[in-house]
Amino acid sequence: MKSIAVVGAGPAGVTAAHLLALAGHHVEVFESHEHAGGRTRTVHFGEGHWLDTGAGWLTDFYPTAMSILRDNALDDHLTPLRLRGGGDLLLDGNRYPSPNSIGRILGSRLITWPEKIRFFAWMAMLVMRQRPNLRIDRRFDAQPAVQNLSSMGRGPLERVVRPSFEGPFFARLEQMNATLVRSWLRSLSIGSFFQVDRGMDRPWRDLAAELTVHYGATVTAAGGAGAARAWVEVGGERRSFDAVVLAAPAPVCATLLAADAPQQLAEVPYVPHVRVYAARHSTVPVPRSAIHVFPNEIVATVERGQGGDPAWGRVPTGWEWTLLCAPSASSDQLITLDDEELLDTMFSEASALSGERLEWRDHEIVHVVRWSHAVPVVDPNYYARIDALPDLGPIIFAGDWTDQPCVEGAVRSGVRAARRIDDSIPSRPEVDRR
Repeated sequence: MKSIAVVGAGPAGVTAAHLLALAGHHVEVFESHEHAGGRTRTVHFGEGHWLDTGAGWLTDFYPTAMSILRDNALDDHLTPLRLRGGGDLLLDGNRYPSPNSIGRILGSRLITWPEKIRFFAWMAMLVMRQRPNLRIDRRFDAQPAVQNLSSMGRGPLERVVRPSFEGPFFARLEQMNATLVRSWLRSLSIGSFFQVDRGMDRPWRDLAAELTVHYGATVTAAGGAGAARAWVEVGGERRSFDAVVLAAPAPVCATLLAADAPQQLAEVPYVPHVRVYAARHSTVPVPRSAIHVFPNEIVATVERGQGGDPAWGRVPTGWEWTLLCAPSASSDQLITLDDEELLDTMFSEASALSGERLEWRDHEIVHVVRWSHAVPVVDPNYYARIDALPDLGPIIFAGDWTDQPCVEGAVRSGVRAARRIDDSIPSRPEVDRR
């Protein structure tokens, strides 16, 4: 039996700790917040009313994550979710139906018929050549996504791909490499999606409940690279372990390791993200709407509705709600503002974009979400840099930045970290990222 410290109780850390504990090892998890879940964090406002502040859904092209859920009877909490077909694009002040499904692409005035034919031919070729389930194809790691996808035509690139990627990944398409975009395009085109009952962090909270987790325990340093044992410093005390799993964003790992941090950690770029949720009791019907704004300097999306099951939570009947998301272009400035200035800025812009008077002060619930390390930016040569990370012996990295920037990538990394410590732990589907 080994003694193992896991730093971080997000999907990566909880997965690693869960598998190691099942294998009979002594595992302690250190989490600086008072809850598990990491960037799947869910905030609850009352019975049947919650907001997923980070990741909002699971999908059947997350085979590793789904296998963990199935093994622990947590897949019973999944509800099918419809993501395609809704919303409008606001392009230079004009609204158009988003071409985000086959039917909408065929009927879109934003894409010419020759471009539609080229796009579907390009996608058919992608499905044949690209491996499924977000498998990483390193042949395209060095290529910028915009360059690689240019042959599909400007209309599909700007009106289908750009809105589909700049929303969930927050970064500009120009920042991404072709490996990332190709793997997601292939999977998104045929995937089925699921919402988690009572919030996206529920599986990790449930698994963490079976572990020894020290909440509110901030690890301030870690070390032992290349030594027989590793250590973490928490609460002013240095504690020694047979292995330490750093299941945290790359910049956090770099800070913890200080002078021992590999250079590659500094070369993992992140984008911040800001979003705002507001809700109030209302009997006046509010049609469900979603506006995706291009260009987007302050607000990227404006979603409105009454009750229901959006892709990011649940709202009871009789509640009117608004969700605003900022793009990377403004998140790095907005994240530094106090709540009132941030809310005034985003709601003023959303009112101008939507044509409705939206005032956050009129709402009973107003919640600001700030992620300083929201999503790692998978830019050209990203995986070459990750592959060059040196082996630090008893210190092992985990996190979505080591694989794919999503829950699946985080869970894969947790499985991989656990198997580095104990190779008797069974592997999982798609864990091999080569």
